[in-house]
Amino acid sequence: MLVSDGQRARAWVAQADGHPGDARSLLLATADECADHGLVALEALALHDLLRLGGPPAIAECLAAGVAGAQGAWLPALAVDGAAIASGRADELSASVEVLEAMGTNLLAAESASRASAAFARAGRQRDATSWSHRCEALVALCEGASTPALVRADGAVPLTAREREIALLASTGLKSKDIAERLFLSSRTVDNNLARVYPKLGVSDRSALAGALDLV
Repeated sequence: MLVSDGQRARAWVAQADGHPGDARSLLLATADECADHGLVALEALALHDLLRLGGPPAIAECLAAGVAGAQGAWLPALAVDGAAIASGRADELSASVEVLEAMGTNLLAAESASRASAAFARAGRQRDATSWSHRCEALVALCEGASTPALVRADGAVPLTAREREIALLASTGLKSKDIAERLFLSSRTVDNNLARVYPKLGVSDRSALAGALDLV
């Protein structure tokens, strides 16, 4: 049972080191291994982490199916949050925040508050977006300086998409477009096009200023 915790930790280290593809692959393999051994709760944690790190929306269906009939509130809450992450709907995300915060899982609640803020901004509901941004900040303050990809976001009216955020995070470490493209299985042109949209959203002119704009330094 402890093996899966170590594998999940290695996945987050890979993410922090700028290898999101490796992180997602490791989490998927961990979930499959847990499923093979009938470890429902550990499989759910790996799948939820996978969604948190940009895994495909279909993973939410696997998560929901895996915890169907589970006792207690924790695993169903993960499934609900996973579905909200996959849908990107502001109402689902904000509802999930309420459940997660009530359970004391402040980091997960903060992440979904951040996603809710971005979703409201996309819908043109800037007052709600600001309110949920403040809610996110209050929750982050309870998390001892934790920083995850979902918490890295633009504070302005136009939020970064998941892909833009991922590319911006990698570019902020000094990686060239070619290297980012190889890691994410994209073309260099796609990387550059995403960065061209990121710069005005964050109010910077080039990748040298990304780290500061993303609050990574």
